[in-house]
Amino acid sequence: MTSADQLTACLYKFGENSSPGSIGGCGATGGFDVIVEVSTPKTNMMLVRSGADTAELEQAGWMRIHENIVVS
Repeated sequence: MTSADQLTACLYKFGENSSPGSIGGCGATGGFDVIVEVSTPKTNMMLVRSGADTAELEQAGWMRIHENIVVS
């Protein structure tokens, strides 16, 4: 999701039973390809800008599952 002014974007993962296991974060949308990275012992995910070059991340084992989301 993005803020109304499009300057901040957030990425959240919700647990199967609502709040237990839920995690997320927000970051600024300008400048860098990676907006926010969220990590737990079992989950690693990044929100990336549209058109971001994720080839290097994918070579390191990350998988692009959406135009703006990569996971490992």
